[in-house]
Amino acid sequence: MSRSNQPASSGPTPSPAATHLQVRKAIISDVVSVVVFVLLAAMAHSLTLGTIGLLLACFLPALALAWLATRAWKTNPAAIKPVGLGIWAATTTVGLAILAIVKQQRSDPIMMTITAVVLALFLVGWRALATAMEKQQRPR
Repeated sequence: MSRSNQPASSGPTPSPAATHLQVRKAIISDVVSVVVFVLLAAMAHSLTLGTIGLLLACFLPALALAWLATRAWKTNPAAIKPVGLGIWAATTTVGLAILAIVKQQRSDPIMMTITAVVLALFLVGWRALATAMEKQQRPR
């Protein structure tokens, strides 16, 4: 803490506009990740438009709940830990739970595993890339 009872800053405080931009970019990246996941599933399994819509109706609200649960907009939404891992875990579990409720049957364990792995690659993966790029751009 500094003498003014404010935490010491390691750099300039981002402007509110920059923070909102970071949040928008993260939301867009997460939504695109879920949509690409569903489209890849559709291509792999020749799914109908109705099934694609069903998957989107399960996993997009799960993503929204994950954002609420992690309060990602309050911190760095591009952080891998805890935000990215929390969003991935919540989106996966809640999305699969909604799907099981809607279909009135539990998902196949192999499909659950593939869902978890692909969503991890996308939801945590873009954050890992963003972190690596940010580190590379920092002055040494």
